[in-house]
Amino acid sequence: MIWLDENPDLLELGQFEHSLIKNCLNYNPNSPSTKINIICQNKTIGHKLSMTLDQLSFNHPKIDLRLGWFRDDTHNLTEVFEDETLFIGHNNYCKSFEKVFNDNTCKIAKSARDNNLHIGFQRHFSNHTNPRSISLGELASKLNYVDPMLRNIDGIFFFLNAIRKQESYISESFVSGMNIEQACKIARYAGMSQSNKLMYFNIGEQALNPDSSETTALLIWYYLEGAANRNIESIEHRNNHTYMVHHPYFEEPIKFIKTNITGRWWFQHPENQYYVPCTEEDYKSVSEGKIPDCLFLTEVL
Repeated sequence: MIWLDENPDLLELGQFEHSLIKNCLNYNPNSPSTKINIICQNKTIGHKLSMTLDQLSFNHPKIDLRLGWFRDDTHNLTEVFEDETLFIGHNNYCKSFEKVFNDNTCKIAKSARDNNLHIGFQRHFSNHTNPRSISLGELASKLNYVDPMLRNIDGIFFFLNAIRKQESYISESFVSGMNIEQACKIARYAGMSQSNKLMYFNIGEQALNPDSSETTALLIWYYLEGAANRNIESIEHRNNHTYMVHHPYFEEPIKFIKTNITGRWWFQHPENQYYVPCTEEDYKSVSEGKIPDCLFLTEVL
């Protein structure tokens, strides 16, 4: 592994005081800040992406960034997960990373060919039946559902082909797809997840060009902004709004919490008392005596 902070002379970058790359060059392994690695599959991706990231301002003292890339294609993947990782690479590493996380993953991609959780998949490219997934057609009206979907996920695979071709600038994309604003919002939701260990940005088979490098860098920035804000509130904070909802199918009322800062929703699992992410729509459904997917699919029954 080649780390930029250990080899600062490799690139003439970091001149802008608050640039994202300046943060990487100042990496401090002993700081108490949250550690996040930005790892590129190879030197070519690392160099091109670094030049773009150096144009972006990032000044969050709670986040300590480290940027590097593999020396070759035989790197031991287990070393990647010492800290939370953003990985930028081609298709060939995806399967290896997926095996690490088993089924607790989410894919944001143009097509959905398996039954894992998917966001933004296009039905004309897919054969998919997972009821929790959100298709491209549903995304505009259900974008707020993405946040609770990602809060308890361990690994997220973001294929740039999920973004329409005119904004992703990669050949695997199609003229249909999510726009860059939707993509950035999803990346920010992913960064706010407390459990996520990997964000894999799959750039397709082609090399990064100046435009696709900008798209990738922007997604990374929004993920990091989400990460910088993930600990601004607590589920158990006394200023949160708590609602006890009676339902005919349950002996005890179900506890719903709306956090006082971001307004995110959770409910407490009646069987194991774990907090499960949900939406305000789920709270309203339970209040009306209905059983929303968040209850049914988390096996509360």
